[in-house]
Amino acid sequence: MAAILKETANGDAELRVLVVSGDVGLRDQLLMAGLRRRGFTVDTLGTAADLYRQLFRQVYDLILIDSVLPDENGYSVAARLRCVKRVGVEMLSTLFELFGQGYEGDATRPKLDLDLVAAHLRAVADLLEEQPDPASTTWRRPDTTAQVLRTAS
Repeated sequence: MAAILKETANGDAELRVLVVSGDVGLRDQLLMAGLRRRGFTVDTLGTAADLYRQLFRQVYDLILIDSVLPDENGYSVAARLRCVKRVGVEMLSTLFELFGQGYEGDATRPKLDLDLVAAHLRAVADLLEEQPDPASTTWRRPDTTAQVLRTAS
């Protein structure tokens, strides 16, 4: 992952985040704007199909996925990504459970502590640095020949 991180002026690594949600206000106004102000490089998309296409073009450190997408269940998208890509995958619903603070004003816009979200995302990225890449890990069948020969005699 270190190869895709850019350094900011103060020497911190800039994380590339993709936000996938059908809710334009949540995606673009709250998360994209808020995370960019906190030093993240953020792209946004509205559907799972757009996400799959985008992953052929761009590498991300973290992907934030809404549980309800217009074309696919967000949880199934997350499960698929965790199996094939070395990327941090977070469900937006989990972030709201952890860092949500009720609603702003008219009770339609959720309030989220973006400082805590940013710290959490950086911690997840640090943990990913320590994990092996599943795409480069090869599975080998254990050698059981000697064991089979011993039990047959």
